[in-house]
Amino acid sequence: MKSLIRSIVSLPKIAYQDEQDIKYDLAYVQHNVVVSSGPVSSSFKKWYRYPIEDLVKVLTYNHKKNWHVWNLRGEGKGYNEADVLGQMSYFPFPDHQPPSFYLLMQVVESIDRFLSQSPENVAIVHCKAGKGRSGTVACAVIMYESYKHGISMSAHEVNELYTLRRMRPGSGKGVSIKSQFRYLQYWQNYLDASEDKQKAIMLVNQVNSPIMVQFTEVKLTNTVRYLTNNSENAAEINVVLQGYNPRKDVECGVELVQIWEYNNKDDTVQIEGRDVILRPGHHINVAHVCDYRVFVNGVLFAWFNVSLETEIDTLKGDFAVKFKEFDGFKGTTHRGAPLFETLTISWKVAVDG
Repeated sequence: MKSLIRSIVSLPKIAYQDEQDIKYDLAYVQHNVVVSSGPVSSSFKKWYRYPIEDLVKVLTYNHKKNWHVWNLRGEGKGYNEADVLGQMSYFPFPDHQPPSFYLLMQVVESIDRFLSQSPENVAIVHCKAGKGRSGTVACAVIMYESYKHGISMSAHEVNELYTLRRMRPGSGKGVSIKSQFRYLQYWQNYLDASEDKQKAIMLVNQVNSPIMVQFTEVKLTNTVRYLTNNSENAAEINVVLQGYNPRKDVECGVELVQIWEYNNKDDTVQIEGRDVILRPGHHINVAHVCDYRVFVNGVLFAWFNVSLETEIDTLKGDFAVKFKEFDGFKGTTHRGAPLFETLTISWKVAVDG
């Protein structure tokens, strides 16, 4: 019965079964990179999630001691480090979201360091479902391995490979959340950049980043209904700006923080035809943060990185995303009725030193 429930929970993904007759929700994306759903140690959760002891049996049987686990679960590890024989590194970030760009650098570097120590070594990456967050990191690792061998691998190419190895036919893409895929495209741009530009990107994305960002406006184009301060028929559009801060309880991890929320008492709104422009009533100056999420009506969200969206010559930038390119409820395509065509958020930056 437990096996049946687990199989139903993991149905969109390809199941793994080895010579020990252990069935597990994991996939070899390539010979040394494995993606798995989050194993658990709780007796109750073992009814619908895969037990940690079975994962250890599979890995030990296949690779002896030449394996290491990277746990990405921002909602809690799900087991103790001793359950995986101490062979675990923790790089948490929230469910359905991409990692910060700097955290992506850190986890890729950590995995690459381990894989470089021996051709026998295998990296196991997992989040909770073993799909989006795990896939983002696994794809970034594979792109980096290709880069080291002088091969440029695009975000689309690596996601096709990941989808083929991880997902059942017709079950959608492996990395399907648009913000997570956007960060793979950022990673591709970073790897394709010159060495000097890579150093600059790394500098401004680090924890004690010298960057200061001032957000100036949010523009909604071709709105379905006007957003005004006094119209009874106006659509209510709630716009929130959030970002990532380093978690203080772990060495490498991030958590969401709120930066600004539009309200018609303190902020201003300008109507230009069917376009709506929201301007903060005070300066929104954010230090040391490069990764931001614009969150609309508590459902729609889109992540962006200011260091990779800013014009170097002017130190100004904007991020434009069409309604249909937003991620919906929990990263799905469920966005509700379109209220606008495009949202554009604008900023300017200053860099110390």
